[in-house]
Amino acid sequence: MRFARSVLLALAALIQIHCSPAGPSLPVPEACESLPRVDRNPRWDPRDLAGEYRITWVSDAAPATAQWLDRLWLWPTSMRDSSVTQHRSAAPGDTVTHPLYGVMRPDSGRLDESQAKELRETIDPIYPPVLLNVSRSGFAWLPDNPWAVLLIGTAGNRRDGTLSLDGVGMGMRILEANAQGFRGNFGRWGIAMTDSGHFCAERMRP
Repeated sequence: MRFARSVLLALAALIQIHCSPAGPSLPVPEACESLPRVDRNPRWDPRDLAGEYRITWVSDAAPATAQWLDRLWLWPTSMRDSSVTQHRSAAPGDTVTHPLYGVMRPDSGRLDESQAKELRETIDPIYPPVLLNVSRSGFAWLPDNPWAVLLIGTAGNRRDGTLSLDGVGMGMRILEANAQGFRGNFGRWGIAMTDSGHFCAERMRP
């Protein structure tokens, strides 16, 4: 039930928040295009993606000019992380597969450092609403074969060693990244149908 509520909130944000034009770095509306396949020799470390981002979404089901905006925070995971509510810790070697966790909310502007710290303290690092899943061999069962996917409100948003691909949720398949941000395609991550399309993430703060 917790996962279902998370993904419904995320999808509601995509529908309700309309995006205004962005600056010259990623994302630029004209440059925010769907990428067919990831570079198999990426020159970026997934842990370098930690930071605050503005996400521009472009839905396959909407007109080409229709975009929506969210705000994303990503923080490094640690083997010392633990869940206060579930009293569980990270599975052995978890930080290799899940180097970052975070939260996504409708964009209402940048938080100051104290607000960002308070936000992080409210997020369970073992069962976070956003979790980066990395496989250097790639996810071959996906059409664009990415090696890094941000899981949003899925049954797999857990670091206790339990694996699950059922239920609702969305995957942000990262196909390109640099110092200014990252971009890729998004779609369902589980058996329940969700929206699909592509996105661009503009870095707002390290």
